Amino acid sequence: MVGAVVDIPVEAMARFTAAEARLYPMALTVAAGYQRATTLVALVADEVRRSCPDISTVLKRRAELIGLLPELAAAATLSLGELPADAVVDAASALRCRELQAAGAAESFRMRIAAARADGVEWLVTEADPADVLGGSYRQVETHVPTGSSLIMSIEAGGFLESPTYTIELVRRGEESTATPSHVWAYPDRDAWAAAAQDIRAGLSGAS
Repeated sequence: MVGAVVDIPVEAMARFTAAEARLYPMALTVAAGYQRATTLVALVADEVRRSCPDISTVLKRRAELIGLLPELAAAATLSLGELPADAVVDAASALRCRELQAAGAAESFRMRIAAARADGVEWLVTEADPADVLGGSYRQVETHVPTGSSLIMSIEAGGFLESPTYTIELVRRGEESTATPSHVWAYPDRDAWAAAAQDIRAGLSGAS
């Protein structure tokens, strides 16, 4: 479905995490090996971009890509050496799956904006993720539908004997929906934070 955000299965995520943990720390110890690893990951990523339009296809091609990797490496005058083929393929698959998820999320948001505009809704609110809230971080995004600008309301829980941090980020969008440099403000308490947000909302409403 266009615009759908597809979750990556837990077992695949575990493979992706393990693969990246095996390959990328080499940057600190074996520079040549790291360069070869990233080059091979890029080769496989290009292959899955060309042939895998969705996450399901990426995951189904894992065994095939592992077998294909020596051929891709040879075509680029490279060898695997000591690098594990499965880790290279999993790292490339992780990259492609994240790209597909990001594209799906962006399309889903565009569809929500279009529906809100059609219904005459001025503000579209994306609620904070409950998992983040449990971890001490609150982030709610309020998008002003007429202008496309976004108000990002954030709270970070303080540590021991520390107060929470309250911030507002305003991301304005131009005529071509390109984001301009954002403005970020910090506030001493929740009341000041909420009052400032109300003023910014009023300013955007008056400008549309």
